[in-house]
Amino acid sequence: AAVKQTGDYERCCEYWFNNQLIGITDKIKKGG
Repeated sequence: AAVKQTGDYERCCEYWFNNQLIGITDKIKKGG
């Protein structure tokens, strides 16, 4: 269970981090 929770946590962080990168990329594409 602990291992699964850790995996879920990592996926959550990765998902959030990817969304942050996408948001930053969109801002740059739109000229800030």
